[in-house]
Amino acid sequence: MTDASADRPELAALRSSLDRLVTSAATATEHEGEWSPTLVLGHLSQVDTEVWLPRVEQMVDARHRGLSSPSFSWWESAPGSTEVRFGGHSLEAAGETLVDARTTLVAALSELAEDDWSAIAHHDVFGVIDVVGWCARCSPTTTSTRRASPADATGRLAPRPRACLVSHESQSRIEARTTPPR
Repeated sequence: MTDASADRPELAALRSSLDRLVTSAATATEHEGEWSPTLVLGHLSQVDTEVWLPRVEQMVDARHRGLSSPSFSWWESAPGSTEVRFGGHSLEAAGETLVDARTTLVAALSELAEDDWSAIAHHDVFGVIDVVGWCARCSPTTTSTRRASPADATGRLAPRPRACLVSHESQSRIEARTTPPR
């Protein structure tokens, strides 16, 4: 982990988002015609590993090599692929998959040099966005999480429930891989 990245608030927010996402999924009500909380967590793990991480790597690589900033389109998993991949998973297994994916993402971001955080890309929905902006998009308040982040009638996230499916072992693994030594 670089000293410059060690205390970035973006990394703390990504680490803490895991608990909120998994806990919200555990208390979400399933609705016919919408993805189950298990599928939502599976999809988010796909986004972390198949979209966010490779795109940040491309942005930083372009900056280092003096190339034009990359351009990206909106990404959705292939129709049915999330259901095929995660349909047989338990909610806990999907949560663990997200923990692994998000931990990998945070560990990679932890290695960025300070100037890498300002690497940019052009996105057909988000416009010009830097690495800090990508991190904000990973937040459960900005990520389209369908029923995984229940909101009240005003659109605010519901109060955080006490139960959590991220085990103490998983939480320790996240913190060990992504928190700088003191």
